[in-house]
Amino acid sequence: VAERVKGMMGRDRVEFKVFRTVAFGPLVLNERDDLFTTKGDTRRIYIAGGMFYLEKGKIAEWTDYVAR
Repeated sequence: VAERVKGMMGRDRVEFKVFRTVAFGPLVLNERDDLFTTKGDTRRIYIAGGMFYLEKGKIAEWTDYVAR
């Protein structure tokens, strides 16, 4: 996932810091920070919650809720 996101966002480094994850069948919820870095410039996105729906072991739907 990080490699794909790096290419889409034009960043040298992507890091996901996951604090909590809970799964309810095919629904997965997590709390995390996303960090995107390019040559000394780091952009941090505080994700209050990520919601993923899995089908056949792959993410079929993905929604993030950003903290403000």
